[in-house]
Amino acid sequence: MTKILFQVLLLTFITQNGFCQNHAKYWQNPQIFGENKEKPHATFMPFKDYEAALKNNFQKSPFYKSLNGKWKFNWVKSLQDKLNKFYESTFDITNWNEIDVPSNWEIQGYGIPIYVNQPYEFMWDKKRPVPPYLPEDNNPIGYYKRNFTVAEDWTNREIFIHLGAVKSAFYIWVNGNYVGYSQGSKTPAEWNITKYLHDGENSVSLEVYRWSDGTYLECQDFWRISGIERDVYLYSKAKTSVRDFFIKADLDEKLENGLLNVKIDISTMGMISNEVPTKCVCKLLDLDEKVIYESEKEIEYLKQKETVIEFKSIIQNPNKWSAEIPNLYTLIIEITPHEMDKEIIATKIGFRNVKILEGQLLVNGKAINIKGVNRHEHDRKSGHVISKELMIQDITLMKQNNINTVRTSHYPNDPYWYNLCDEYGLYVIDEANIESHGMGYGPESLAKDTTWFNAHLDRMIRMVERDKNHPSVIIWSLGNEAGDGLTFEKMYQWTKNYDSTRPVQYERAGLNKHTDIYCPMYASVEYIKNYGSKKQLRPLILCEYAHSMGNAPGNLKEYWDAIEASDYLQGGCIWDWVDQGIEKIDSNGIKYFAYGGDFGDKNVPSDGNFLINGIITADRKVTPKLKEVKKIYQNIKFRKVVNAVNEIEITNNYDFADLSNVYFKWELTEDGVSIQSGFIDSQYLEPKETANVKLEILNNSYNEQADYYINIIAYTKKQCGLVPANHLIAFEQLVVKKRRQLTPYKFEINKLPINIAETVEQLKVNANSKSFIFNKAIGCLTDIEFGENTIMQNKEGLRLNLFRAPIDNDNVVSDEWFEFGLDKMNISNQEFKFVNNSKNVKIFSKNKYFGNNNNYIASVNSTYTIYTDGTMQIDNNIELNDNLPSLPRIGFSTLLDSKMTKINWFGEGPHENYSDRKESSWVGIFEGKIDSQYVEYVKPQANGNKENVSWLMLTNNSNNGIMIVPILPMSYTASHYDDIQLANAKHTNELNKNECVFLSIDYKHRGLGNGSCGPDCLPEYKVELGVVNFSFYLRPINMADKIVELGRQIIKSPPPTLNLINDSTLAINYSFDNAKIYYTTDGSTPNENSFLYTNEIIFNHDIQIAAIAIIKDFENSNVVKQEYSKPIKTISVDKTKWKIIYCDSFEKGDEPQNVIDGNTETMWHTEWAENSPIHPHEIIIDLNQTQNLAGLKLTHRQSGTNGIIKEFDLFLSKDNNTWEKIVSDGILQNKKGMDTILFNEIENSRYVRIVAKSSYSGHWTSLAELDILAVK
Repeated sequence: MTKILFQVLLLTFITQNGFCQNHAKYWQNPQIFGENKEKPHATFMPFKDYEAALKNNFQKSPFYKSLNGKWKFNWVKSLQDKLNKFYESTFDITNWNEIDVPSNWEIQGYGIPIYVNQPYEFMWDKKRPVPPYLPEDNNPIGYYKRNFTVAEDWTNREIFIHLGAVKSAFYIWVNGNYVGYSQGSKTPAEWNITKYLHDGENSVSLEVYRWSDGTYLECQDFWRISGIERDVYLYSKAKTSVRDFFIKADLDEKLENGLLNVKIDISTMGMISNEVPTKCVCKLLDLDEKVIYESEKEIEYLKQKETVIEFKSIIQNPNKWSAEIPNLYTLIIEITPHEMDKEIIATKIGFRNVKILEGQLLVNGKAINIKGVNRHEHDRKSGHVISKELMIQDITLMKQNNINTVRTSHYPNDPYWYNLCDEYGLYVIDEANIESHGMGYGPESLAKDTTWFNAHLDRMIRMVERDKNHPSVIIWSLGNEAGDGLTFEKMYQWTKNYDSTRPVQYERAGLNKHTDIYCPMYASVEYIKNYGSKKQLRPLILCEYAHSMGNAPGNLKEYWDAIEASDYLQGGCIWDWVDQGIEKIDSNGIKYFAYGGDFGDKNVPSDGNFLINGIITADRKVTPKLKEVKKIYQNIKFRKVVNAVNEIEITNNYDFADLSNVYFKWELTEDGVSIQSGFIDSQYLEPKETANVKLEILNNSYNEQADYYINIIAYTKKQCGLVPANHLIAFEQLVVKKRRQLTPYKFEINKLPINIAETVEQLKVNANSKSFIFNKAIGCLTDIEFGENTIMQNKEGLRLNLFRAPIDNDNVVSDEWFEFGLDKMNISNQEFKFVNNSKNVKIFSKNKYFGNNNNYIASVNSTYTIYTDGTMQIDNNIELNDNLPSLPRIGFSTLLDSKMTKINWFGEGPHENYSDRKESSWVGIFEGKIDSQYVEYVKPQANGNKENVSWLMLTNNSNNGIMIVPILPMSYTASHYDDIQLANAKHTNELNKNECVFLSIDYKHRGLGNGSCGPDCLPEYKVELGVVNFSFYLRPINMADKIVELGRQIIKSPPPTLNLINDSTLAINYSFDNAKIYYTTDGSTPNENSFLYTNEIIFNHDIQIAAIAIIKDFENSNVVKQEYSKPIKTISVDKTKWKIIYCDSFEKGDEPQNVIDGNTETMWHTEWAENSPIHPHEIIIDLNQTQNLAGLKLTHRQSGTNGIIKEFDLFLSKDNNTWEKIVSDGILQNKKGMDTILFNEIENSRYVRIVAKSSYSGHWTSLAELDILAVK
């Protein structure tokens, strides 16, 4: 197979000389990557008998011998300590230790596990790498030796040694004889060792280098660890035997019949006999292992050492293979030189067709969606050594959670993984072991250096040859983040020439010709929507997206709304599958997961926890992240039929499977309580079919004061592969009816007056055996008592909270939170007074909050109204400093008594959810313990949030506690860990559980986004600044009370919402009946004498709307206010004639022209190399002609944070000589979105000059796009 190509390759690196210690630095020569190795081939094992071959368990073959287990081992730190002639039998190894094979030696205690993302781990001086340079004073070597014997019945057979994966390079000796050299750490290395063996005990010796020139091509985002990582074994073959075979099981043009093509490479390694013909039989067995095809060929004699024979057949209408229905046939190859040496080989194959047609990826003629994940091979205890059991656990979790694709990031995986994907059904994007990220993408990229071409191509060939017969492999990937150039163009061409049955992709190729799929990483929703809106010649499939570092990812729904709306968007692979934490136990016996920087001293290079990105934990536990993925990836869609009360629409969104193995259950809920339920008869829907189903709801009488939902769940009827019977595969919550009427609060009749006790320090109000205590100095509620029960006891009081322990995705803005001091705000009471009347006591408190350096943060005016029955209404008017960054939350926090351990809520649940990650949760009534609210992340961070909460109740074991009911649904967190403690901890073992309960109730809580490596939070999920009114009531309560009924009741009307329809039209919306909306246009407080809202408001000047809702039996709502600027009628502008006429600095690949190319995914970035220029940075744009400018729009980089402009000056000019400063010391937002700069007046200019004076990260400047607001 590929004989001519291999002859060319062999000339570049094969020598027949003996091993010489003086010139054997193969590990530092990119043109030598192997010596004497066998050519690559498919993974298979010969057997003697038919039944054993069908089972294909290598360990059961008489021709297989495992060399896994204990090996003698010695480790040295550097070349200076190199051992000479250790492979000789006389070398004393009595003092050597033993090591498990396979294993990573750093995990076994030899050397340091290092994690870095982009840099090379051996560049501790952080200078630019100079390939093939490697440090000689710090390049550990591992020496391995073991003895073995060979079975007597292997006599007269050829014997090979197989090393499945060794990192990074090694030499091998057998019985003291030099055998060869290999690098390329994720594909097998094999040698024919027959001539080196003797009777009795033999020995094998390895010299393994941690780093080699091959390391320059293995700069992947994972633990940089070393050793023998996969199986080591011997196998034997007859002198004349199958060397390799290539099976193409395609479909005809009609996609009906199978086209079977089998090429078998037969080699002869002994004397060629002209007398005994070699017989080769090829059989195909169907799903029931019945022979449906058989053919025999005789080869009278082999004219060469190798020959290829070919079998072809048309298989009538076979059962096709897909990830949904993975039908597998068995192909048998029998070769019989003579009866004694008969060998039988079996392999599974699948008939399927994969191609790109009219801009779509098709499998068996169907345009599939890639619902994928990226998967590193990682075990929390053994590093890169993965057991079969763990692989089965991984694929089981994937299949049970609607994942249909895995990208083998960024190297070929263990061969057993592909067998599982074939058998159970996963599409595989098989990726070559190539990443040179540390060299960058510019002229220094190894992709542009021809001396590295063969090293690249060899890795691609070895992967393709090994995995070519797996039906699960539907796409080849040339590698990852390795730059681009002629090398990858030639690799693409070789792959397409050799295997025409699969598309080939490469991310760095972009839209160039040498990728069949456009596969960007971390593109924004808007970017892919723009691509999908136009007719395309190839699909966009995100090779990486939804970076799941820590508490993440956000807005999966928006990605998939876009994907499912376009023919040319076909999914993507989430980054990534599993947290790459390494399990450690501290001195106190507490287990935690280590990440980069947790091994060795501070000089060890590290990228911290950037490898903790899994949607499952390192110990394979299900997370809220995985639950969200399962929901978004589900293959059954549900929709409420418009204007049909009891009718729903069910769509089978599978590509190949019908719904015959699915049953449905539904329930109708009223304010979270199930009031009816039932089953739906099986819907035998074919793929992409839709059916309307009527639910047998007995009573259509709805309470106008309640919310109604239908929950519908799809389950499997019987086990299918790894998915058990009665397994939930899809669900949806559909709105039946939202409440139209509000329920007024029913106060308990209590004739006892409210009692007030005041001292200099505090005010205590007692109503109906419920006490509320205020600290007058800080103007806050500090204590709540209910009879003999302490509910709240907190000297800090119920106070404004604008902080959360930063999640990993908050890195785009969290530095500013600390800079402002949001984590340690001081409170200053401006006024505290109260008024007592017969119905209630009103307490008025005005507070200001200050951060670092006494910087003003916010003002909060709070009104506490305590009624005679012991209910307290709290109305808060919050005015925030306009200069604050985007906030994590706006809410209030306090500390509850340690006995308040039980929690109930009506809202999104039951698991953790956020505004942009709540598709997998549903609205209901949930209960639990405070302990269950905590979600553990490897690096502690904010967690446990719940959204859309209409009421919340916390109680003690006596069922006494407190109920919190907001006017509008809120979010909350309740935990034994506060945000400060979480923010300060690097690992979970550093956390000390507090007995008390930290409670935060939020008006709004920031979403999660994808900002650790990708787009920031979408605007609708951010917490915007302005004036906020947040009202809720507290009610000491007993669980015996009618909780659901009480949860409906509110005291105050919810406020209306303002909705800008277009730049000159405003609507005021309200969701409830019997309300009157009054408003003003000058910002004054509205009342019943103000404008009554009846129609949309049209304006042509600056206005400030203030609106209020008034409903009988309720207190008036809070006032909502918003300023609206005079509409600007902009005109479209042609940017194609714009020019960059100056910029002070740029990095190659990130040129200044990118800011005017109309593509927000490209950017201008100043030079970032060592000693690169510092601020200020400057760019000048020529708009081609003078324009009337009302402002500018600046779009920041869409991934990463380096260089995002903070302080800037802006100048305009008509002639590029005389400049007018329009903005002085301006501040832009730290975000991956757009900043709009409006001018005070229209400016007539042609040239724009931006001077960046500082950035939010580093001494660089970056900018993705500049646009103008041009007017007539």
